[in-house]
Amino acid sequence: MKIINLCVISFLPVILSFIFFSCDGSVIKVLNKELSSADNVKIYFYDKATGKMPNTGSVVSINDKEEVRHFLASITEEDFPKRPDCVYNGLVEFFNGSISLMNMEFNMEPNCGFVVFKIRDVMQSKKISEEGTKLLNFYYGKIAN
Repeated sequence: MKIINLCVISFLPVILSFIFFSCDGSVIKVLNKELSSADNVKIYFYDKATGKMPNTGSVVSINDKEEVRHFLASITEEDFPKRPDCVYNGLVEFFNGSISLMNMEFNMEPNCGFVVFKIRDVMQSKKISEEGTKLLNFYYGKIAN
């Protein structure tokens, strides 16, 4: 009996830590925590005709941490269901300095604004706000002209 009690007492902190860290609320809280050190992003826009990344001229770099935060704030908790009419328009890659932290594919169309990313080995598809789609379209306008 003493051995069982000792085992339970020994593993209790581990069990409580697991429960605490695995239940830290929302996907967005976890996302923001994982990307808290992101200080720049690269946005890769796919070719509209092929849906693939062209060789040149389709990348925008954002080196303003506040702009990075602004984009992250546009990602909502609302799940976005898979729809055949909402294909990916590009990819956002988050960096801390030159170290890649995470990639997200996105759609920037008004009725299809969403991002897809992986948190703790689980794929997430989240709606982005109208501000987020406008921001992505603003940056797309910089390469399209």
